[in-house]
Amino acid sequence: MWTPSPTSADGPPPGADALHRAARGVLDEAVRPYLARARAGTGVEPVLISSGVSRALIDEAARAQLLVLGARGRGGFDGLLLGSTGSQCVFYADSPVVIVRRSAQPRSPTDPSSGGPAGQ
Repeated sequence: MWTPSPTSADGPPPGADALHRAARGVLDEAVRPYLARARAGTGVEPVLISSGVSRALIDEAARAQLLVLGARGRGGFDGLLLGSTGSQCVFYADSPVVIVRRSAQPRSPTDPSSGGPAGQ
């Protein structure tokens, strides 16, 4: 989860600790269902970062074997383009970058590529 960085040159603005705690609570609540389904040993770890989005992802990619980003999925011609965050990561990340787009049509649970019964 990304939160904007403080703008004060003299340190964090008043209330920054409360904002960080609130953001951490939102993050923990948002990822709880996904962490419950994650396979043991996958190393999934929620991280709260207060820098710019692209910079944060590029920094984290330095520790990762692979950086996976979701596409915004605007569709049409815009959907073919890579957004600014994805572009920055593709150009500057130390690890390989995969951009995942939403499928136009839901896959059948028996489709081997869907991870359903036929793909397990």
